[in-house]
Order: sequence, then structure tokens, then C-alpha cells
Amino acid sequence: MDISESQFIKQPKYLDLIGEEKIIQWLRENFDLQITKLISIPKGEIGDNYCIIASDDTKYFLKIFSNSKLQIDSPHGLKLAYHLASQLYELGIKNIPYPIKNSTGSIETQCEDYTILVTNFIEGKHPEMTGPVVASAAKLVAALHQIDIKNIDASVGSFDPSYANKLREQLQKLEESNLTKEKENLAALLLPHKVALLNDVKKLNDLCDKIKSQEKKLVITHGDLISDNLLCNANDELFIIDWDNPQLAPAERDVWFFMNEHAELFLQIYKKYNSAANLDIDYISFYMYKRYLEDIVYWNEQILNEEVASEQAAVNLKGIQICCLEPLETIEEKIKTISDLLILVK
Repeated sequence: MDISESQFIKQPKYLDLIGEEKIIQWLRENFDLQITKLISIPKGEIGDNYCIIASDDTKYFLKIFSNSKLQIDSPHGLKLAYHLASQLYELGIKNIPYPIKNSTGSIETQCEDYTILVTNFIEGKHPEMTGPVVASAAKLVAALHQIDIKNIDASVGSFDPSYANKLREQLQKLEESNLTKEKENLAALLLPHKVALLNDVKKLNDLCDKIKSQEKKLVITHGDLISDNLLCNANDELFIIDWDNPQLAPAERDVWFFMNEHAELFLQIYKKYNSAANLDIDYISFYMYKRYLEDIVYWNEQILNEEVASEQAAVNLKGIQICCLEPLETIEEKIKTISDLLILVK
């Protein structure tokens, strides 16, 4: 995507709900880590992130997830996802975080109503998507997509539009009377786009029907390669982080994130290091429509059913406008440009 989504996500501060002292004690009992400091990292959508510093000055990355939220985003849990990250690291994909196992050898652990993961800490910053960064990403993604999946433990992605299809029902709810102020604001934002959005939902379903019966090579995909999930260290090495929902899926599940102003460069480098890749515009289109529509549904759901505070509702509205509605307005033009590039870059 061309814009970071993290600025539209307000952190729930699960650490405050559990208690810092309780987490420090839990880490000592479960990981034998003597933690001296926790530093909040304000990013992430489904979890709270922290840099934790042990008594020997070693840094680790701590992520706290709400189990209720995980049932939506990662219904199969995170153990399989982060076990895959361990496998990838062992297979030579070193530019990713690897999970730290607890005293019983487990990766995914529980503390009260929360799932907690600990990984190594990667020093770096989220990069601007310049040409050199995109070239590094293309090479890294190409290497990821060439891993032999024969002995890989990962869930297989499905072409399921059911979550995006909830948008129809949500739009209908917004036409009701006696809405709260937050719902009225959401209605004012979305209802002028109702016809276009319902058409977008239909396009997604048509694409799903078209591609789900086709044979397509499956590769290991990350599935959320926004700039917030990339890190560059002091040596300009690029890392892919936040392996919360990897899947065995068509390569397009990752590739579409780089179909921006540097699309041609990405495709050239990606094809150079993965010459056997056969990218299909229908799959790219499917993943684009799916992401934008599902993000609208997710942000809508909070306002419609979770009675979020006015401040959070305003954040959601801004995210819907900038991250979803604006890209959807020009999506067909963008798809045409990408289609032409796929023909050009063989």
C-alpha cells in the first residue's frame, strides 16, 4: 500500500489491563527472562508491541494479543504462524524475526485472556518505499516464494469473500433511523458511495468465482507487506516482520502490495530472482479488492457493534477514507496499469 495504516489505529494498551508487574513476573516464570524495562512500540492492529530489555541488556520483542480479536484475524491461532517463521529462519530466510520458545518449548503462550509472543528484537526503522528499498523487498519476497513448501506447516489460504460481503448488511444498517452520532458520521461517509461499494463487492465475488476453480501454484506468503511490516537496519538490510497470518497462497497475495509507483522495478527484480513466477492480474485484482473492502468492514464493525468512543470512531473514519475509499476510486485504472506491466515485464 502507498500509505501506512498504523496512524489510523489506536492502541488498546493490553499491558495496562494486565499490569506491568504481572507481565514481568510472567516472563520470568515462563521464559526465565529478568526484565528490567518495557518500551511501548506504537504500531500494530491486532496487538500491543513492546521492546523488552533483560538484565543482561539483551532486547526482545514482545507482542500481546487479545484472544477475542485473534478469533477474527487468526482463527487458527498464532502457534502455526510463528512455527512457520522458525522453519523459514532455519531454511535460510534470515531477514525475519524468529520466535523465542518458553521453558516448555512452546511458541504461543497464554496470560489470562491474552496470547503473548516473544521474538528476537530487530533494530531498525520502517523505510520509505524508495527504489532501493523496493528492490530489496523484491529480492526477499522472491526468495520467500521459492521455498519448497513440501514439508512446511502452514494454513492454506482460501478465496473467501464472506467477510467483505458483510459490507452489504452494514450499509443497510446505516440507512436506519435513530443512529448515534458516530454512526451518523459513518453513514455520511459511506452512503454517498453505496452504489460504487456494492459494485465493488460484486466485482470481488465475480473475481472469486473466476479464480477459485483455477489451478495456481501455492507459495509461502506473508499477506500484509505494508511499510509498517518492513524494517531497515543501520546496514540498509531489509527485514519482514509481524508474521501473524502467513498462508500457502498464490504469490499475488504478497506482490500486489508493491504495485505502486515502483511497480515496474519490483517486477523486474522479482522476476530476475524468481523467473518461474507466472503472475496473473485476476489474482492481483482479487487481493486488492479483498483488502480494501475487508478493511472497511473491520473499521465499520467497531463503530456499528462495539460502541467505540468518539475519538476512535473519528480515527476509523479517516482510515476508511484514506486507506479504502480513495484507493477504490481509482482501482480499475490501477489494475489496467498493472496488467500492462505484467505483459511488459516477462
